[in-house]
Amino acid sequence: MIRVNKLLAIILSPLSLIRLLLIIINFICLLPFAHLELWIFIKKGSYKFRIIKLWGKISLLILGFIIKRNKIPKIKEYVLMPNHQSYLDVLLIGTYSSSAFVAKKEILNWPITRVILDICKLITVDRKDIKSLNETM
Repeated sequence: MIRVNKLLAIILSPLSLIRLLLIIINFICLLPFAHLELWIFIKKGSYKFRIIKLWGKISLLILGFIIKRNKIPKIKEYVLMPNHQSYLDVLLIGTYSSSAFVAKKEILNWPITRVILDICKLITVDRKDIKSLNETM
């Protein structure tokens, strides 16, 4: 019970609430630009993820992260398979690489995520269906 109280105190602290509000404002402000970018680049057959990268950098700044990263190899096509330790992995990868994400199909049922996932060009996989796994590859 004591741990729950400490966790609630951290989550409900004024700084946490301000950061959450800033993240939401950041998302709302950049959402129209993300849709515009998606519409422009889909017509050209590519997508640059500029708005997603900007959103990620601003979000990391709001959250107080300082990122030090290694140089990315010049390889144009590669598969990056992180072992998620938190949801920040997705934010970091989306910010610093032009990647398409693969996720379980159930994520489409999460609130608000449908809009974000459409912009990110998420590839979903139904883990119960072997055929879906092959199509994802």
